[in-house]
Amino acid sequence: MNVIRENIDKLNAQLKVHLGKEDYAERVEKTLREYRRKANIDGFRPGKVPFGLVNKLYGKPVKLDEINKAVAEAVSDFIDNEKLQILGEPMPNDELNKNIDWENQEDYDVTFDIALAPEFSVDLGKKLKIPYYTIKVDKDMIDKSVDDVARRYGKFTEVEQVENEEMLKGNLIAVDEAGNPLEKGASAEDVILSMTAVKDEEIKKMFTGKKVNDLVIFDLKKAFPLDADRIGMLRVDKKEVRKTEGLFSFQIKEVKAFSKSEINQELFDKVYGEGTVKSEE
Repeated sequence: MNVIRENIDKLNAQLKVHLGKEDYAERVEKTLREYRRKANIDGFRPGKVPFGLVNKLYGKPVKLDEINKAVAEAVSDFIDNEKLQILGEPMPNDELNKNIDWENQEDYDVTFDIALAPEFSVDLGKKLKIPYYTIKVDKDMIDKSVDDVARRYGKFTEVEQVENEEMLKGNLIAVDEAGNPLEKGASAEDVILSMTAVKDEEIKKMFTGKKVNDLVIFDLKKAFPLDADRIGMLRVDKKEVRKTEGLFSFQIKEVKAFSKSEINQELFDKVYGEGTVKSEE
């Protein structure tokens, strides 16, 4: 196999790959023998299918696949060995490759176009001054960092009722003003509602104090103005966004509150590895 680089200009070049039968024949035969070993063809025991039959059935597609792999490897190796800095990926030149008879030829000449990264240098000069900042790590920064870690390893636990920032799971059903389900309205089970994501304060108050099995009827679009949020909750196609507007009932099945992790040895071990850190300080 042979790869030649021909420069077109400073930023464009072509890689011409010459592939002879000797470059892929052994690979093709090896793959076909693997096919023969696994082939399950009526009238033959596994592994006993004649090689000629396997070659007749799979020879051409396997040949094309192995040629493609061999050419791709040759181009990649050439770029690595020559330490070429290219932009994007090598692209087959359709015009120069259009007359290749992939199924019947034995030798192939394949051309790829490549874009070369431009060479440039930056003279910063001796007079250039760059400020060096010393970051003051104060107590507030440390406290915030510790709080971030505690939140990252926090968890949701079930609580009795909705207070402020809970996560709710329940069934969401489109209803009329009397609270009756709409005949062709949207609905979904096990929908997750985050109270922190509700945009309307009055709707938040409607949920406050509610418990498992309680029912709340509210305007879904007022609570979640973004179409994408409502579409995701109800699992409908974006073309059916109108179905996500209007009144919906939400029957609560779970109420969970988020709690930060305690600052203790269990947290230290999770973050830094067992025994590495032994105190908050």
